[in-house]
Amino acid sequence: MTVTVPLQIVKHSECDEDDFFTLSASGVTHFQSGKADFTQLVRCPALPRRRRRDNTNGHTCAPQEQWQREYYLFNEVLHVRLFRVYRIWKAFRVWRNFVWSWKMRQYSESLEKNLFMLNGIFRAGRPFAHWAVPFFS
Repeated sequence: MTVTVPLQIVKHSECDEDDFFTLSASGVTHFQSGKADFTQLVRCPALPRRRRRDNTNGHTCAPQEQWQREYYLFNEVLHVRLFRVYRIWKAFRVWRNFVWSWKMRQYSESLEKNLFMLNGIFRAGRPFAHWAVPFFS
């Protein structure tokens, strides 16, 4: 039976000393109440690049080489500039779009209130003024 536990990386000072996990290239160690339970990364020699079903109890296994390769690739992806600055970029873009829409809304309201052609009283007289201009000049 496989039990999935949501884990998160924390500083050593924040770690619960009665129940914690450590991860190495060889496997995972679960320390609970002073006892250590080591789970070795399973080697699947038949299919080294893909996940397959273990013949014992139907667990999915990932070969150690694949785990190390994926770990290496994950760290390499983190060095790509796009992924390093994504969180800052995303927050800045959301802020910029909010400011832009707020300014546009303010300018639109100001124009509707103060622009000569959008004022209802002056707009009603525009056709007459447009027709009458050649006669008064």
